[in-house]
Amino acid sequence: MTDVYKAPSASMDEGTTAYAGSGSLEDGIAGNYDFTIGGVIDEAWKRLSGNKGKIWLTFILYFIVAAVIAAIFNALGRLVGMAPDINPSFSAGNFGKSFILQSAENCITLPMMAGLLMMAIKLAVRASTDVTEIFRHYNKIVPIIIVNFLMLIMIAIGTCLLVLPGIYLAVSYYLAIPLIIEKDLGPWEAMEASRKAITHHWFKVFFLYLALVVILLISGLLLFIGLIWTLPMTLLVGGVLYRTIFGYSGEVSAAPDPVA
Repeated sequence: MTDVYKAPSASMDEGTTAYAGSGSLEDGIAGNYDFTIGGVIDEAWKRLSGNKGKIWLTFILYFIVAAVIAAIFNALGRLVGMAPDINPSFSAGNFGKSFILQSAENCITLPMMAGLLMMAIKLAVRASTDVTEIFRHYNKIVPIIIVNFLMLIMIAIGTCLLVLPGIYLAVSYYLAIPLIIEKDLGPWEAMEASRKAITHHWFKVFFLYLALVVILLISGLLLFIGLIWTLPMTLLVGGVLYRTIFGYSGEVSAAPDPVA
């Protein structure tokens, strides 16, 4: 596959904290970046080496915690009369209770999802990370909750407007949450930065993730065995894409990059 960059291949300059060849917030918003679909997938595949087990352990930990939290809030929902078999009728009161319970559940699970995205970004630059990454970003819980709510509202409005605007926004906002964590942006600022940056190569990003859907479907045909590789690769694609567009400002390893 072709290389992910038109510029020279990415490498790391010893003694710096930036990943050479990657983007920046300013360049991303201005559209000063480029990539190939094959190149991003190729790099994500290569970065599975030595990281697949770590990613799967993190997946498993996330799903266990998320399942426990869902069970707890489901039980709470039954206690307050929100279970369908207890009170199937719709009312403003039921909706309000459901919204409160779902919001409380999101306060626990959304920062964990943000941690998964940050793990992918750190692996894309070979920065230090481990399974506890999913618990490290609760300090950003308020902007994460706000940005998730705003994205859902905007995408819903866009979907009501002949569907296509909703699809555009769903793709365009994909990198908003990691921008809150890694670049310390506010919710709306992160949404607009993600939208403006991705808009420059919107169709490439759209077809990149469409290709991933096809890969996941094909890899799941043989008893789901292929998903052992393709699911963590899909996560890493998001990390490589983020680094390509916005770069990474944290500490990275000074060891030679085997993917370069």
